[in-house]
Amino acid sequence: MDDAQKKEVEAVINNYIIEKIEGMTKTKGGQLFKRFFEAFPDMFWEFRALNEDGKETSDAFQKVGKQVEQEMFKLEGILTEKMFNQEKGLDKVIGSFYNIVYTFFPKYSLIE
Repeated sequence: MDDAQKKEVEAVINNYIIEKIEGMTKTKGGQLFKRFFEAFPDMFWEFRALNEDGKETSDAFQKVGKQVEQEMFKLEGILTEKMFNQEKGLDKVIGSFYNIVYTFFPKYSLIE
């Protein structure tokens, strides 16, 4: 595959990702992840690229990963606060939120 084809494939994938995130309006976790994407697009795309290049142990992966992790903890806190008065379902909501995180950042668990 030459560079032009590679860029075209990357553009299709990136457009798909954007459409997927823009459509995340049905759950609180999806809405919060969409808010993260809109507030920190550079961080999102940088960490997304770092998840793809196979350099999980690199300083860049860890540095950006820590920033992403801090933002995810903030969003988890918001979810927890919203679900606190519910009798059940917090674990399911938090689990669903992290399923979204791992969909876009499959190597999220490798942040040290």
